[in-house]
Amino acid sequence: LVSDDTNKATDVFVHDRITGITTRLSVASDGTQGNGNSLNPSISDDGTLVVFGSEATNLVEGDANNVSDVFLRNRITGQTTRLSVLEGAESNGDSRIPILSGDGRTVAFISEATNLVSGDNNQVADIFVYERASSTITRVSVATDGVEGNADSLKPTISQNGRIVSFYSFASNLIADDTNDATDIFVHTLDTGTTTRISLSSTGVQGDRYSFDPAISADGHIVAFNSDSTTFVNGDTNNLYDIFVYEIPYQLHFPTMAKGAPYHNEGNNLSTR
Repeated sequence: LVSDDTNKATDVFVHDRITGITTRLSVASDGTQGNGNSLNPSISDDGTLVVFGSEATNLVEGDANNVSDVFLRNRITGQTTRLSVLEGAESNGDSRIPILSGDGRTVAFISEATNLVSGDNNQVADIFVYERASSTITRVSVATDGVEGNADSLKPTISQNGRIVSFYSFASNLIADDTNDATDIFVHTLDTGTTTRISLSSTGVQGDRYSFDPAISADGHIVAFNSDSTTFVNGDTNNLYDIFVYEIPYQLHFPTMAKGAPYHNEGNNLSTR
């Protein structure tokens, strides 16, 4: 796809549909190609910023932690920056699958590191948010009172302005009365620090099976996700994974949920996003 690609590794590329030019982004600021696999790119709305995860140790100076990290490539300046660090200290666990907000200011990612924030003692995968303006990292897979999750949290998705993050979690202590012994979908609002479970029926009944893979709308008002739960809407008897949509009021109150169009028959086969 580009000349001088000799690293025998998976790389991240961008293709400009106007110019027809394909460029490799998983390189150091001086153009040195990565010595490890780079995966899971996410791009800003204007196409100037791209984040990705990489096992490479030569994209920035001083990368000696031997784990995957999250990087940002600025297509305008040609600069590659490592984000999964805190005040110069390298992370001590894998960081991966970054998601960049549309405005390019905020990055959500999964990490098993225990030293990105203070008080990280749960030894599970957490969801973190990196804010570029302040170079700060916040853990969002926590309860509203700050209690850390007791199991893995995965698959973050972020609103266009980077202030609302949704994810799914195996944790049972992010909200009160989580007794379904299944993964749930959560929303964390950065401005308030509030974590809310949204994989519920319109009357507040929790799912009886697993919910996962959320996708949030640009304004952070709507979250779509997969679930084989039968308790979210009436008449769900197909025993298959369905796509649900949860509408989040801006005060995170009075949730409503709908599956498909009203009065349509339910699907008779597996649905996935």
